[in-house]
Amino acid sequence: MKVIEKVKSEGFKAFNDKSNESYKLISNVLMKDEEFKKDISNIIDNVKIFDCYDEKCTNIKGFILYNENKIAKCNYNCKTTSITSCNNNFLDNIYYSSGYKYCTRGSTSSSTSSISINNGSINYIPYSNGNNIIMYNSYEKYNIIGEFIRGGYLLVDINSSKNMIECFKGSSSCIKSSSEGYFLDALSSQKNLLIFCKSKGICSTITTKNGYYFNNDFEYYFKCISNSCSKEILQTIYKSNTLLSFYQKDYNVLTATFKNNETNLGKDKKYIPLNYINAHNSNFPEITSGSDTIVLYYENYSLTQYANKEGICISSFIYDPNCIDKNSNQYLCESINESCKISKVKCDIQSLKGPCNGFYLDDIDHPEKKLLYECTSKKNVTCNKISDPIGYYTISDKNFISNEKNNIICDKNGCKFDVFDLKWKFILPLNTFNINENNYYIVNAKNSVFYQEKIDEYKVIILKMDSIIEYDISKAKTGIYLISNYMFLIAEKDSNNKKVLVRLYTTGINAFESINTTNALNKLSLIKYNEFSTLSSTSLKNIKIYDCRNGYCQQTVGYIKYQDNKVNKCDSDDCSSTITETSCSYYQTGIAYYNLGFKFCLGYPNGISYSSGNAKAVSVKPGSNSNYLFNYISKTYMLFISDKGANLIGLSSFDGYYLSDMDKDSNADLIKCETSKCYDANLKSAYGYFLNLASENLKNNIIYCDETEYKITERVHGIFINNDDTASICKSSHCNYHPLLDNCDKSSFGLTYDNKIKFCNSGKLIDFGKNYIKLNNVQAFSDDIFPDIVQGNFTILLEMDEYSIKPYRSDDGKKDKEICLDHFNEIAPCSDGMEKFKCSDTAFLCGNSKSCNSYYLYQERNSIIHEYNYECSKGSISKIKFNKIKYFILIFGSILFEIYF
Repeated sequence: MKVIEKVKSEGFKAFNDKSNESYKLISNVLMKDEEFKKDISNIIDNVKIFDCYDEKCTNIKGFILYNENKIAKCNYNCKTTSITSCNNNFLDNIYYSSGYKYCTRGSTSSSTSSISINNGSINYIPYSNGNNIIMYNSYEKYNIIGEFIRGGYLLVDINSSKNMIECFKGSSSCIKSSSEGYFLDALSSQKNLLIFCKSKGICSTITTKNGYYFNNDFEYYFKCISNSCSKEILQTIYKSNTLLSFYQKDYNVLTATFKNNETNLGKDKKYIPLNYINAHNSNFPEITSGSDTIVLYYENYSLTQYANKEGICISSFIYDPNCIDKNSNQYLCESINESCKISKVKCDIQSLKGPCNGFYLDDIDHPEKKLLYECTSKKNVTCNKISDPIGYYTISDKNFISNEKNNIICDKNGCKFDVFDLKWKFILPLNTFNINENNYYIVNAKNSVFYQEKIDEYKVIILKMDSIIEYDISKAKTGIYLISNYMFLIAEKDSNNKKVLVRLYTTGINAFESINTTNALNKLSLIKYNEFSTLSSTSLKNIKIYDCRNGYCQQTVGYIKYQDNKVNKCDSDDCSSTITETSCSYYQTGIAYYNLGFKFCLGYPNGISYSSGNAKAVSVKPGSNSNYLFNYISKTYMLFISDKGANLIGLSSFDGYYLSDMDKDSNADLIKCETSKCYDANLKSAYGYFLNLASENLKNNIIYCDETEYKITERVHGIFINNDDTASICKSSHCNYHPLLDNCDKSSFGLTYDNKIKFCNSGKLIDFGKNYIKLNNVQAFSDDIFPDIVQGNFTILLEMDEYSIKPYRSDDGKKDKEICLDHFNEIAPCSDGMEKFKCSDTAFLCGNSKSCNSYYLYQERNSIIHEYNYECSKGSISKIKFNKIKYFILIFGSILFEIYF
């Protein structure tokens, strides 16, 4: 009995049509491989070619190779051909010439090329026809070459390079594909073999591992497990609360979702921690829910499970190779069937691993050892020991330091923890200068841990988010420079190239040259008196002139004399404009020129006439003082000032007051200047203190006015006002305008305007008048104690009158050495409950006590304790001598004393 069975065989098959013979049930008989070795010319007309796949066979076009060197071309039916060469007449044909070859088009439209057909391998034979590729292929036996009509993706050689082509089902037409990612190999019998294209034209076949594989067509993806890949449709909507799913977000954006989180999958590598997984019962990509965590690795369109016994650090799905991101977690995933162990990364300055960014103490329990390191972690971790840390630092090691106390202060004696906010540590408006770049500031050394020796020495500090440290000025050049509009001297301190920065309180017109340098301290250099004679016209393009008051300078306009007999005009850009005038007339007032000397054409009002009309040429000569030249124009005066060396004349840029006999009546007038224009203040009742801008003697900067006269008074420590609602501040050896506060709050100290000038002390407004103000917790051992207020451990007393606030001195012309206060008013004699003060004449330190039944210590200077103490009893005070029998501890401010009695 004959049995008919369905044969599951794929590939190209040749069938002999025997329908005219005795076969009734089956007309097409499959030809065996050995038949092609024979001469089958007698039956070739009955042979047809079929492509068999998916259990179906389809009649196709192609070629049959037989009898070692014969060829039949099959256009559904087969006919033997006699072609023996390749030319344009035989394109898309196979011929025999020392082997079977396929004739196709060459690199040009008129040329041809031959492709050898090899035995023992699959041959992909593309025929280029414009943009289309006609695809033929053969199987291992290579007896049959047929049209490829299955459709799908193939990896073929075109012009000696691997290309992926996309073929259309039911047709032999194909096109080159520029798609990226993973695609199913249409001719592969392996279920886990995919074509991978990393980029256009760079493709290869790979055997997949368990995981997901995507491409940039964003229509489907492959789920591969146990050596088999299945095609899955890519969703276009977001599915919430799934363990893991994928969808197309927006346009061509592949997104992975897990629970209620998601991340986009592009070309960048990603490590995705996947929570709520049962790792023991899962075989990714088949997963079940549980309480475990696994890590998935995404790269170049593939998503697989990650496992490594070394561990990995991940921050926001990004691999952190040295665990340097403070937001990283470390995952130790030793097996794909075990949950990953998760830990927070920490900085280890010994092994140089972890997110080490900032400052760390090697011995956290003993900060006084100053074992401070500064660490950075970019690609690698580097930690450098700071040899002698001086400044304020935020410690980055959160494993040991609380958020409330993570700062340290380091001075020459060691480091200690403290509670402070770095950004508020240097709010010192009278002593802090910003160097206009990179958060560099200049501070008076006495105000901070940077203090070393001299109170007039300044330091350059760098204010950062995590530190306030000193900037090394050793590389700066010595000289006098303008830094943030203030004049500073950079000088050699010793032979070890150490340098000091000293603020200068120079008043007058100065010229500064712009220097091309990267050092922020050396950008504007002072031109000295002896340098004007050698200046070149080219250098004048880099020079500007400034009006300086007590070392603070503002750019102004004016004139410069150089090379002894040349004069140029200085504007807001430079001093390059040449002056050609050589004489003075009323129409040339306000101009400087050279004519047998440096001259200035000065204008006068009507009634004061000279030979040139209301103008006079004034010679500007060097001397101990500057020349103040009030040039009359349009009913006002414009004040020009010369330097002492008679090389510069500049327009005054500061507002203020002068004493000058401008109307030539032999009486000094109070002149007020505002925005470079001056006029008689005409204050019929001028009272108080006025800043004298014409004074270059640093000890005589204040004009005092009362009902009878104007007079110059020596400067004193304090704040001074007048009835013109302006204020001055004097300290050490100089006076300046006192800026008014915008408002008065608990952190404010100074003057503000509230219908009139008032004094603000920690949120309280105090009217000027006879009054006393007690200031606690201030430094008291400096000539600059007031109006500068420096935090310290002592008490000072301020004395107010109608126009001034000054430090109180017990022996400042007062008969009584002590003073009693009750609600800030002086009361005599002292009574029970009042505070009694005695203040030093040099340090302004005030000892105070209340009338009481106890002992109190009177201390006049730091570290000086008199051998007498005082006993208060029923309102009277008597002095007692110490007897060294035993001791008690008395705290004054924050200083501890041991007293024997």
